[in-house]
Amino acid sequence: MQLLQGTDVVLNGETVGNVLVGEPSNAAAPFGAGTVPGYVLGIPKADAHDWTGIVEVFGRTFRTVGIPEEGIAANIPTPWHKRVHIGQSTPDAQKQDRESVLLVLLHYFWSTRPVRR
Repeated sequence: MQLLQGTDVVLNGETVGNVLVGEPSNAAAPFGAGTVPGYVLGIPKADAHDWTGIVEVFGRTFRTVGIPEEGIAANIPTPWHKRVHIGQSTPDAQKQDRESVLLVLLHYFWSTRPVRR
């Protein structure tokens, strides 16, 4: 009898089953400035997905933060051996991202145009 039960989450448009969803502590999470901590996901041992990108949990959309942390499957007695942190960008961080993309595009445009004399 299994005491813990995972739930379905959507990873980059594909449903993945038996994923544990837990709240992170702010001290242990690898979140940078402009990212609001979301959850820590426990990934099943048999899962082979690339856990980077967009994750939908409980009807809310998050982005993975950092790289997945994987333990040695044989040494972990539960069906889950990998942890993935997810979080949401704050509106200020999203605005900064858009402005950064715009600046890069403007720089590219001005640096590649021909010089007229």
